[in-house]
Amino acid sequence: MKRLLILIFALSLMAVSASATDTRTMTMGDNGTILVDDANQYSFYGRTFNYPNIAVGEFSAPNDFGMFGINWKFGTDKPWVLGTYFSTGPAMNAQDYFGANMVTWDNPLQPNRRIGLYYGREISTFNFGFHFGYVASSWQTEVTDEQDEESFGTMTFGIGLTDSKGKWDVAVDFGMGSLTDKDVDGFETTEKDGWSDISVRGRYFYDFNPDITFVPHAEGTFGTHGVIYPVVPADENTELKSTMSAFEFGVGMNVTPANNVLAVLDFGVQVETLKNEDTDPLATPTLTTTKTSTTTLPYWKIGMEADVFKWLDVRMGATSNWESIKQETIDKADQASNQTYLGFGFHFGRLHIDTYTNPQVFLNGFDFVAGNGPGNMNMSISALYEMF
Repeated sequence: MKRLLILIFALSLMAVSASATDTRTMTMGDNGTILVDDANQYSFYGRTFNYPNIAVGEFSAPNDFGMFGINWKFGTDKPWVLGTYFSTGPAMNAQDYFGANMVTWDNPLQPNRRIGLYYGREISTFNFGFHFGYVASSWQTEVTDEQDEESFGTMTFGIGLTDSKGKWDVAVDFGMGSLTDKDVDGFETTEKDGWSDISVRGRYFYDFNPDITFVPHAEGTFGTHGVIYPVVPADENTELKSTMSAFEFGVGMNVTPANNVLAVLDFGVQVETLKNEDTDPLATPTLTTTKTSTTTLPYWKIGMEADVFKWLDVRMGATSNWESIKQETIDKADQASNQTYLGFGFHFGRLHIDTYTNPQVFLNGFDFVAGNGPGNMNMSISALYEMF
């Protein structure tokens, strides 16, 4: 699903590297849901406990060093893990589910990416995980006769359980937003009218035989973002309400056809509906609806990872979404959206570097060899260091 708000995906159930990253799962066909990887802690929070004492960095344009985090282990008899993650990304804005801003700020929105916290520990026969994400920034004037004030923030809470043997994962997220938008006279030019998101997901690993594991999985996401644009008189207020519902079900497969080789396949269906309702009492008609429904039937995700040398893995992947799209402006559109990926994994002792590599490097040569390089050598890089 394209707009799920949860930032969506480390333990190894098969003969693959136990330390990897979000870039690894992407270059293997965007298969983070069916692969076991340290990036799972971003969506299946019970997995956090399985990755103590690691440091992870994410690098990509345009933010360069976009994220850094550390999982800290505390305790010996009853250990627990705390993950602290910080991002340098641009300020998150108050948007509808189509990606358009719902507030016209008088001043540029201040940087607001505060922190992402992850907590994991053992409880009975489960691994319990908790996530808290915090986004907030504000601005207000200090001039005596002006009351201009603006702020926007969101808080996301998530909990997850993972079987102690790694057979299944479940997780749920709930997010809520807040905003303030006052002009110099203290008048509310934009008011929040409901701002919440909820998501539930789960997966199960079924060992069909020593070489094949099936992974059925499902996820549902629902949300509402609403704002009111007050005027005088109040019965002429305009309103914008944006809603989203999405559901995904699939069955993945992990296959080890040879030593140090892993192939993955995921096949399933996705349904997503986005709707904006714009109410203006002075307009004709008073209610304008924009709606897009996308049914992906089916989607395919394939990928592979194989050793080249002890210190080097090669990865390739592809996705194919067979989409049927219905919009207000067209009756129906059918299309196949395909994407391919190339990546490498480098292992130097405790340091693991995963790359999403630009294929033009091989077609045009390196910049210092060809004289007119292909641009970025890699689209993104993830680095993980084991602190033990």
